[in-house]
Amino acid sequence: MQKIKEDVPEFAETYKMAYSHGLESIYALENVDPRSIRRLNDPRNESKSETKPLKVQRKQPENETSQLEFDFGQGFRKWTTSFILDEPIQVLELTRHAEKCLSDHGKCFLKDLVHFDLREFVFFKGMGQGHIDEVRQKLNNYLAGKELDKTTSIDFASWLRCLAAASNRKKIHVCLHEYDLADLLTLMPSESMEIRRLTDLKRAEWVDEAFCELRDATRTQFVYENMRAIVNAFIGPWMRLRMGFATIGDILERMERISDDAALVEKSLQLFGDAYFSQRFPPGEFLYEACEGIYAVDDWHQQAYFDIIAKALTYFYRPRTYYGVDELVSWLGREFAKGWQGYPDGMIERVLRLSPHFSVWKGENGRLSIKLA
Repeated sequence: MQKIKEDVPEFAETYKMAYSHGLESIYALENVDPRSIRRLNDPRNESKSETKPLKVQRKQPENETSQLEFDFGQGFRKWTTSFILDEPIQVLELTRHAEKCLSDHGKCFLKDLVHFDLREFVFFKGMGQGHIDEVRQKLNNYLAGKELDKTTSIDFASWLRCLAAASNRKKIHVCLHEYDLADLLTLMPSESMEIRRLTDLKRAEWVDEAFCELRDATRTQFVYENMRAIVNAFIGPWMRLRMGFATIGDILERMERISDDAALVEKSLQLFGDAYFSQRFPPGEFLYEACEGIYAVDDWHQQAYFDIIAKALTYFYRPRTYYGVDELVSWLGREFAKGWQGYPDGMIERVLRLSPHFSVWKGENGRLSIKLA
């Protein structure tokens, strides 16, 4: 066996015995880095833009820190999930053929496209390279610079498109027009002309049909879950800093401050109230009503409101009776202390000033006084 091994020439000498073309020194084995050798038809050889799933520029939230935070669930988060990935593909305004191909293969929402390898579309029947390029470009343009995961603001425009964009566009457009929100959806010129020619009776029918479509079980649950998340993340913690109480006006102002477009807040809540909350104030469904137009953050604050008002009313035995606010607050505090009941500093005064039962004014000496409203 040893002899046979000696008769076989080494591999390094083999190429010298074959036909010579003069390039042996250039392509010598010692000059080739094995790590640079790749198989043919290996997907890794293609450009990174063709192989990696779509990546969109991510907007950095203002309040986001580099430190990792634990997620303790709803009620403890200071953020909510962005709406944008739940928007239907209709918002991209693709050609009808490309949109139909995506829908036929279960790609109905933006989240179905973002983490999907767009090269796989070549296997979809009727989907050509031109359609793939169209989807890629419009998706990139639509999502560029937007927050896709956690957000510390409310995008009402995106929220409404999640509900309306995949519906009958003409009927939904007529419905949104009633709330001055029609600009959120674009129509073809022929569709706009058809809407302008509608009679009042037909327009009312379309509005009713649009509401029926908006009120399906899936969309109703979507609105309820997200409204609850918004109240838990942005309204509840803020109310606790205000002694646990807020009026409808206060909550509206708060939502306008944290919304991407403040002009849409009141209009959107009006639509949600009519469509999903039986014409009630939507955030109030997840708070505790202390009085008409006044909400408490939890049941403890609601009961505290009732107790303070009931006790304060006993001091006003005559219609024209009035007191200094600081005096009445002191007396009420002592009475509650006798029953081993206490409240944070400033809470009793906060309740008295919020309540529609009382009127508070500043006298000539600068002292606050209180009487029955």
